[in-house]
Amino acid sequence: MPPVPPQLQRICLHWTAGGLTPNAVDKQHYHFIVAGDGTVVSGKYTPEANGKQLTNRDKYAAHCGGGNSFTIGIAVCGGPKGFKPGTFTQASLESACRKIAECCHYYGIGVTPETVYTHYEFGLRHAGTDSAGKIDINQIPWEPSLSPKAVGDYIRQRVTSYL
Repeated sequence: MPPVPPQLQRICLHWTAGGLTPNAVDKQHYHFIVAGDGTVVSGKYTPEANGKQLTNRDKYAAHCGGGNSFTIGIAVCGGPKGFKPGTFTQASLESACRKIAECCHYYGIGVTPETVYTHYEFGLRHAGTDSAGKIDINQIPWEPSLSPKAVGDYIRQRVTSYL
C-alpha cells in the first residue's frame, strides 16, 4: 500500500526578526524564507515534512509553537518598522504573498483567516500555545494606518490577487 500523502492545510507567515538575508537558523525553521530583495530561498525541510500530526521525534520545520502540524511556514527576513538589523521590505512581502498563492494553488489550500494567517493571528487564537503573544506579523511598515488585526486581511488580499 502506498504511503498516505501529506495533508497540508494551512500557511503561517512570519518575520525572521533577523537580518535581510536568510541564515542557517531561518532555513532550519521555515519552509521558505524571503530575503529583503524578494528572493525566495528554500528551507532545510520541504512542506511535506509538516504534512502530518507531528511528534517531538519528527524532523520538520518548527516555525509555529502549537501549530506546526499540517502547516507550511513562510517568513520574510527582518522585523517590524525600525527593527535593527533590518525592517522587512515591500519586495519581500510581495514575494512572500506570491509564494503563499503558489502553495495555496499547489496544495489546494483556500485563502481564509483559518488557512492563511500570520503568526500573530495564530497566537491570538491559540492562547495556550508557545505562539501566544507573538507579534509577527502585526504591522506593515508602508501601511501604517493598518491595525494589527487588519494586517492579516491585507496579506490575504495580496495573496488572493496572485491566484
